[in-house]
Amino acid sequence: MQLFYWPSPHGNFGDDLNDWFWDDVLPGWREWDDSVSLIGIGSLMTKNLKLLGGRKVVVGAGSGYGQPPELGPDWDVRFVRGPRTAAALGLPASAGITDTAALCARLPRFAGLAGSGRRPLLVPHWMSDLHPTYDWPRTAAAAGVDYVSPRGDAAAVIGAIAAAPLVLAESLHAAVIADAFRVPWRAVRSELGSFNLFKWRDWTDSLEVPFEVTDLFAPLTRLRGLLPRSLQGREERAPLEPGTRRSDERPAAPRRTLRRRLLARVRVEIGARMIARALRQPAFLSAEPVLNDRLDRIEAALRGLARDYGGA
Repeated sequence: MQLFYWPSPHGNFGDDLNDWFWDDVLPGWREWDDSVSLIGIGSLMTKNLKLLGGRKVVVGAGSGYGQPPELGPDWDVRFVRGPRTAAALGLPASAGITDTAALCARLPRFAGLAGSGRRPLLVPHWMSDLHPTYDWPRTAAAAGVDYVSPRGDAAAVIGAIAAAPLVLAESLHAAVIADAFRVPWRAVRSELGSFNLFKWRDWTDSLEVPFEVTDLFAPLTRLRGLLPRSLQGREERAPLEPGTRRSDERPAAPRRTLRRRLLARVRVEIGARMIARALRQPAFLSAEPVLNDRLDRIEAALRGLARDYGGA
């Protein structure tokens, strides 16, 4: 089989775990029919998949970006991430079991990790973790929580999440892994817009968990909405000739640098306060019988896959 997933050029543990996950749960799969594509973990169900030739086997992938593909006779959908993806593909809701990455909690490599951490853990989305606007280590430290980059080694990130007493997750897979290891979690998001509501609700619906999210920079966002009106008079002054400046103004570069530093400090302080607020709000965890049912169904689907393609 050929594995299809999205390898982030900057690293993202929720995608990168595909590198070893399938070897753990489907031993020998690489020697199976080479004309078949295994659609792995991630929001992969888009029309781009039509570029793949041959048979396509879907094992827990989800929708969330662009139009979903039209399923034809060359598709073998064992299950998808959640009921919203199932509906988008014209499948029954029962086809939306849950995110396959939850099965990490049953892998021997992660045995004995749960409960060894002391402080709550913040895991941002890989895009906001990469973005220069945010200083997540300082923000987390100011709030008294630990931080882990989602762009680190996948097994190490999963280990940190499994060990935490509580996870604040902007990364969807941070919440998926936390829930699977029975670590309470709460969704948080930055201003960047990388937080995908469809993906989150698809997954939370699959586990019958309510959905809520804390906007970590909501006060700053509201303030920014007021700034254009407060600065309107200054902006309406007559423009100068190119290459000149008003005598009462400082050079632009130092002023911009000072403004950036001030905004960065404000963003850290606001983020820390909102993290503290999030810690006081309800955390979530799926019911254990529901999670076990989903994991059992995933394992049954994998056994069927091994039987049909690997002769097991």
